[in-house]
Amino acid sequence: MLGFFEIDTVHLCDIRDSGEFCLTPTSPYRRLMSFPDFPGAAKAELRRWYQQYNPVLLRQEIHRVTGALMELSHRKDLMRQQSFAAATLEHS
Repeated sequence: MLGFFEIDTVHLCDIRDSGEFCLTPTSPYRRLMSFPDFPGAAKAELRRWYQQYNPVLLRQEIHRVTGALMELSHRKDLMRQQSFAAATLEHS
């Protein structure tokens, strides 16, 4: 979701679809909004969503959740190692 509103340099020279040569970096959001066949109601909904979007807060939330998941994974690995060590001691 974050990348939807950030400038995408991958499409700087995309000539496959439109036959045009684009030198201006744009976000997927801007490209979609400029597409003439994209319905007006969908554009209005996307525009409303875009205006509520805060990329800084979203990125912070992504980092927070990713850190929490990494911590859980680390704890699980430690528990596995401790269980394996205890089972090894019992069987020796």
